[in-house]
Amino acid sequence: MHGKLSVHLRKDFVPLVSKYPQHIRAYLERLGFQWGAFDIFIMRSWATYGHGSETMSRHKHTSSALSISYYVALPEGSASISFETETHQNEPSGVCSPKPVTGV
Repeated sequence: MHGKLSVHLRKDFVPLVSKYPQHIRAYLERLGFQWGAFDIFIMRSWATYGHGSETMSRHKHTSSALSISYYVALPEGSASISFETETHQNEPSGVCSPKPVTGV
């Protein structure tokens, strides 16, 4: 896999990154959060790309309360993505539960 770091700070990623807040808001509202009770900011971001059969190995985002993946192109028959959690290390009093949200 290959990649670029801090894409949220790159001018060529502004069209994509500028859409994050509206989608994050919709997702959190579907989970039952009141908008305005907290701030959203991007701490780190990166883009990865692969060729042929390259894959991303299983890994953890231990400092993230929310992780986002965006696929520019996904060939037919590609494997799906999976987000898993063992604990909610960044959430006060366990206010979130790992229930699936679709359609956002």
